Amino acid sequence: MLTALWIYIYRVFIAIDRTVNTVLLGDLDQTISYRAATAWAEERKWGCYLCRILDFIHREHCRNVMRTYGGAPLAELLLPHYCPHWSDFSGLAPLVPYLPVILSHYW
Repeated sequence: MLTALWIYIYRVFIAIDRTVNTVLLGDLDQTISYRAATAWAEERKWGCYLCRILDFIHREHCRNVMRTYGGAPLAELLLPHYCPHWSDFSGLAPLVPYLPVILSHYW
């Protein structure tokens, strides 16, 4: 019974994710994670930042999404192993130890 509940919750989150992506003028069949991964592959700042945040929460999230939807070779070819815009984010480095505390206020 618990497994069926988790599957249901997962599907609801995917539906919400795709709905938000569609509202933000994205494709209905894509999640925000996939859209961020493709933006990262095109070296757009927002995709780089969002994938870094998602990868902090769930390791290799954007690569796994790209592998799932685009195939493993596509993920390895398109996604760089570094974020070219990450140095723009370096001013927030002192906040990293406090990130769990900051996020705990929202969860």
